[in-house]
Amino acid sequence: MNTIGNVMLFLIFVLAITGCVAQSPTQRDNAELRRTIYDAVPDDWRIAADSADEISPLAVSPDLRQFILSTVRRPADDREKMLTLTEAILDSDGIGLVYDADATHTASEAFQSGLANCMGFSNLLVASVRELGLKAHFELVLQSPRWDFIHGVLVETLHVRVVGLVSGRRMVFDFYPLPIKSGYSTRPLTDIDALAHHLNNLAVRYMQQGNSARAYALLHKAIETSPSIAFVWSNLGVLLSRHQGE
Repeated sequence: MNTIGNVMLFLIFVLAITGCVAQSPTQRDNAELRRTIYDAVPDDWRIAADSADEISPLAVSPDLRQFILSTVRRPADDREKMLTLTEAILDSDGIGLVYDADATHTASEAFQSGLANCMGFSNLLVASVRELGLKAHFELVLQSPRWDFIHGVLVETLHVRVVGLVSGRRMVFDFYPLPIKSGYSTRPLTDIDALAHHLNNLAVRYMQQGNSARAYALLHKAIETSPSIAFVWSNLGVLLSRHQGE
């Protein structure tokens, strides 16, 4: 399985959590397949999918907005604003954000809890930087896979980070407890795909907890959001296979 801070699911079973997996550039209409799967799953899975709340990883709560504006009060150039904001997120005098591999949080959740994995940190920083009218986007880091065996599932952890753009120059912000191996490559991740990664991560955690209905609801939404991310389909396949084996 894949997830970010992310992980991926494979059959033995392998789970992928959002981190980073390459996607096909060709968008295909798989609506019929999605509908077929939806019609075949248990009733409580469909109910969970139909009643699921919208998740907005980049939404800024009033408290977070106040923190952002109070952090960057004095006149400064865009580079200094971005650095000041990042320092406030990480420094103990500010949020003092702490890494937690399970904390796939929205921007506001990361601010409130002080915990985040690389996905949660990226949501928080991208949302905060944009709140100041500056430019930032998600970036997928493609490196050698790192595997863990969790609750009978082989999990591949992937990685996402933030790129700020100031006067045409890149500023890279990374939140990860392990060094990134040399030889990696990167590619930009759209907000839509980042949302699908976020939903996938949450789904993997629910799968590990045995909440199949909630896991399906999140994977269903992730696939609706960005239908061509291969590892989300793989994770859905693992969920369905595990259900058949119960």
